[in-house]
Amino acid sequence: MELCKYPCPCKTRQFKIEAIQIPIVYNKYGDHDPNGLLYVLEEDAD
Repeated sequence: MELCKYPCPCKTRQFKIEAIQIPIVYNKYGDHDPNGLLYVLEEDAD
């Protein structure tokens, strides 16, 4: 969908988000970031 054809461009949506710390695995060889951050909705943070 093209943004210029969005049904109501005047409507602004707001979301409450949090960054949670979680290990992020990059590949099957075990490369990872133990201090990765993932953005989630506040209601899904638990």
